[in-house]
Amino acid sequence: MDGDMFALPNVTASPFSEVDATTGASISEEARLTKIIVTHILIPVIAVLGVLGNVLNIVVLSRKWMRSSTNYYLTALAIYDILYLVFAFTLTVILRKPSATNAVVHVLIDIASNTGVWLTLTFTIERYIGVCHPMRGRVLCTTKRAKYVIASVCIAGALVTFPGYFRPVIGDWPSFKLGYMNLIQALFTYLPLTLLLIFNTLLVRSVMRASRERAAMMQGTTTSSRRARRAAEQTRVTTMLIVVVVVFLVCQLPQAVMNTVAATMETTDNLRILFSIGNLLVVINSAVNFVLYSSVSGKFRRTFRHVFLRCASRSEPARHNLFSEGNTHASPQVTTHLVTGSPAVSQRSSAVSQNGYEALAKSGAPSAKAPANNTAKSLVKNDFLQVNPDLRR
Repeated sequence: MDGDMFALPNVTASPFSEVDATTGASISEEARLTKIIVTHILIPVIAVLGVLGNVLNIVVLSRKWMRSSTNYYLTALAIYDILYLVFAFTLTVILRKPSATNAVVHVLIDIASNTGVWLTLTFTIERYIGVCHPMRGRVLCTTKRAKYVIASVCIAGALVTFPGYFRPVIGDWPSFKLGYMNLIQALFTYLPLTLLLIFNTLLVRSVMRASRERAAMMQGTTTSSRRARRAAEQTRVTTMLIVVVVVFLVCQLPQAVMNTVAATMETTDNLRILFSIGNLLVVINSAVNFVLYSSVSGKFRRTFRHVFLRCASRSEPARHNLFSEGNTHASPQVTTHLVTGSPAVSQRSSAVSQNGYEALAKSGAPSAKAPANNTAKSLVKNDFLQVNPDLRR
């Protein structure tokens, strides 16, 4: 049972690697029990929850008012996380015995994992340019350029990883073991993790500096409050991405270290247990982003409530909750002042206020309250003059 789940050793970023598959060594009861709990219980459950969370990420991040270069990267990452979790579930639940299909699923897992690593790196670099070099960021950090970069990363990740499918046939070739496998390790483990550490450190420094500057700005004149709010929003976005990268590093580094250790020393039961835990951490990394976005980003939470609680918001008690800021009750206030002599105006103005809100709600924009208010005021005034023609001039 110890070697039937992961028949193919894998030293890339994919967590589905069994370091003892080629040795035939006996496994202790602790290592076997750890593997059963992790691969047959925890990973399938986390994979299902992670797929659901990433679907929610895609729905929220793809709204029109959420479109930005950064959110394009996060949407692409969510897609590859879904693929990774689906293949992980397939390998741990459906394909429990070695077969030709396992080789296909293994390479698909590697492609999804390696592409996700580089997508994480690209949006980290993109955010660094936008925050630390804003003038260049206006030119480089655009949605159009983000689409090209995402497409290039996805194609390159698939092309570079696909030769791993032939590992059972040419895995013993010196050129494959020393050349290709070391290239994969460098491209998808050591290089991206090193760059992520560097750029994430620079982003943390920029966030700390921005916080100090914003504090000084708030002590200045009131005319700078708008700039301060905009800077605060950018800082929150950067902080969210920093958290995503930190979780990525925490979950990926143990697996990278164990892959290196497994290549240089004999496999032990302790190493097998650590590999099972490393497998679990990498799956958690692909499943946890929805929790991170919801915890850190207020805009993500507001959009989520708008998209998924829209039906509830259309009911009468919660009708005005969506536009909670500003004067969202202007139309009823106008009605109060004008209906002293006509009940018909009151009924008409109430309907106008309701229709104005529903038109905005159907348009999909979570803000911009003025059109509904202005429409309501204009129609209420017309009705009032129809009921009181002596006031026309």
